[in-house]
Amino acid sequence: ELIKSIIAWWLRVSVIIEVKRKNDPDVLARVTQLMTYLRQVLREQLDRWFVPGFLLTGTQLAAWVVDRSGAFGTQKSFNFHKEPKKFIQVILACSTLPPTRLGWDTTMMLWKTPSPVYSFSKTLKFEDYAKNAYTR
Repeated sequence: ELIKSIIAWWLRVSVIIEVKRKNDPDVLARVTQLMTYLRQVLREQLDRWFVPGFLLTGTQLAAWVVDRSGAFGTQKSFNFHKEPKKFIQVILACSTLPPTRLGWDTTMMLWKTPSPVYSFSKTLKFEDYAKNAYTR
């Protein structure tokens, strides 16, 4: 049952945010950890073109995007205490962008009687995943 819950959780992730309390001088280790999570989302979610992710360390925020061919990110992170409007824009974008802008492939749907649904649909339940080819 725990394994099914973990799989279902990975199937519902839209954006990954890696949070560290302090600014870390070893940025490469933090980015590597974030990339591990982003690649995991792509492995579990077959209906994704790309996955956005953020690295939040201390007072800095950096944005990254991973698709099946690689990754790219911001050259410089920004201080969200000095630029709070930019930080709010990022958070609002994660909350309000349409699914295609967050990397979901809307040409793919899960079969659910009586009609197919998107895997990012809020009406989808855990049981719907359990009966699907994703979780076999």
